Amino acid sequence: MCGISGIIYNNIPKQTNKFKASADLQAHRGPDFTGYYGDSCSDFIHHRLSILDLDSRSNQPFTDDKKEKYLVYNGEIYNYKDLIKSYRLQVNTSSDTEVLFRLMSGANFDCAELNGIYAFAFYDSLKKSLTIVRDKLGVKPLYYYQSQDFFMFASEAKVIYNYLDELRIDHQVLSEYLMYGHSNGFNTIVCGVKKLDPGTSLRLDIDTFKTKATSFWSLQEKVKGQISPSYETAKREAKGLLEKAIERQCVSDVSLGAYLSGGIDSSAVVAIASKYTARKLQTYSVDFDKSPHSELKAAAKLAKKYKTEHFEFQVSLRNVEDDLADLIFQYDEPFADPAMIPLHLMAQKANLSSKVILQGDGGDEIFAGYGRHLDALQFRRRKMLFQGLKDLHISASKRRYFKSRYDKLNYKNQAELFAHNVPFDNKNDFIKYIHKVELVNETQPTLNYYKSYRKFNKYPLMQAMLYTDMENILQHKYLEKVDKVNMWHSIEARVPFLDDELVGYVMRLPAKHKIKKGMTKYLLRDILKDHLPHDILFGRKRSFGTPMVNWLKISLYNFALQVFEEAKKQDYPINYQELTKAMINLKKGKSTECGELLWKYLVLTLWLNSYKHKIIF
Repeated sequence: MCGISGIIYNNIPKQTNKFKASADLQAHRGPDFTGYYGDSCSDFIHHRLSILDLDSRSNQPFTDDKKEKYLVYNGEIYNYKDLIKSYRLQVNTSSDTEVLFRLMSGANFDCAELNGIYAFAFYDSLKKSLTIVRDKLGVKPLYYYQSQDFFMFASEAKVIYNYLDELRIDHQVLSEYLMYGHSNGFNTIVCGVKKLDPGTSLRLDIDTFKTKATSFWSLQEKVKGQISPSYETAKREAKGLLEKAIERQCVSDVSLGAYLSGGIDSSAVVAIASKYTARKLQTYSVDFDKSPHSELKAAAKLAKKYKTEHFEFQVSLRNVEDDLADLIFQYDEPFADPAMIPLHLMAQKANLSSKVILQGDGGDEIFAGYGRHLDALQFRRRKMLFQGLKDLHISASKRRYFKSRYDKLNYKNQAELFAHNVPFDNKNDFIKYIHKVELVNETQPTLNYYKSYRKFNKYPLMQAMLYTDMENILQHKYLEKVDKVNMWHSIEARVPFLDDELVGYVMRLPAKHKIKKGMTKYLLRDILKDHLPHDILFGRKRSFGTPMVNWLKISLYNFALQVFEEAKKQDYPINYQELTKAMINLKKGKSTECGELLWKYLVLTLWLNSYKHKIIF
């Protein structure tokens, strides 16, 4: 993994020093080597994290003897050796970088053949063109910005933000953030700065300064060919593809590790990966002090079974605020998933001994692992069940719980059902602390769920929900969390469950194979019976359980009050007076329901403070 950035100037003087200073903001992505190339109209910088072929011959920007074409690339192409054979490539290195360069240098190569996680830019000085490309599921980030004066791209949006003179807030994206805790589309919170769509190449003609986007892969097209093999066939095929995916993602010239939570997905990755690593696999587990739901014992048990070099540590509630502003800055946009904090602490630990980390992200999305997937499969039955239970004469807490479950199923259409059946959804009260409500009143935070609905509404409800999850919460929340925090610590994170071949097969299987006997992720559990102990396979699913409300009440209380107090001096359209009152009520125990929303406003304020001299609402 690496950090890539580049700029094409259009009839204006080059500003190479300004560009280099901006690009250095992502130097953590590649501390092993920094490479530069520039000509009369362009500048490119590559920060390298050396994973395959550690020799300097694979440094970037990569070119050949002709020095007419250049590649800057971030990621891994897992099938690069197969591509060498099928295209009969003559290569001088053992890296996937050169393979990608040779393929892009040929005529009309179809990027759909690439199996991997990647974002890259290919510059042809003779044809005067620049092509930027992003992988099929958007695992690796790639941002770009175009004005009449320049076209710019980078692995991290902060590079572009730093280069721009002003940052105008996109109100639609602001509303998405306040509802979900992250942006939920391909516009960032800064107007004009965009994320390249997954499975897309964007070509810039430097003479005309016009761009053309071409989609080479989409989930919508991939899932059209629904299949319905027997259950035993599906089990055999999916098991083989999972094993193959993890095996090829264990290829590395540096040390390999894995995050081990004690849940099914990370445990599966560790169990299978341990067979394919020449050196002992390193595993990392984290827990909170005095957590009632600790999974450290389960993780340690599995680590012992597969003879990994295991590290575990506990996170204290003390001093949570020490890294918070820096961590939020690293995410490029306001990002309020509190699980980023333990992930950050775990990455700090892993960085001491591992440059490549395997994670279990994606297993729930392709194998149907969430309770909302079961709700969708048994929609009418469960809606009626929760409607009845919420009105019974039982404890107030249980009535609230069943009412919450019923409310999440009681929406007028499928798009709204999916949009509100995700964590961190604050429905309509997210604007309560906005001074100028007109900023977000005209926006539609669920917009991208409607776009997914139009693509997938013909499929059975649970299948449609899985595909919608893939396009929304997986892409814009979980994968964003994985990349940004790991790369901050110069760690390459790989996600075997999102292997191209595995996703292509499992996402087309019928719902009846994925959930059986009222059990989510049934097919995956069945596949793993020979690998994982019963208590991991069939134990109750738990979230990471970050004690965010407790942080606000205790360790972050004074810090949050200070942040809100100082923000009153800025021209932000946020009612910090009311936020302060809400914090005090939370501390006194008068309110527990606004904790998530207060956390979002704290994160938003810290992000705004990073750019306060440039921000325009």
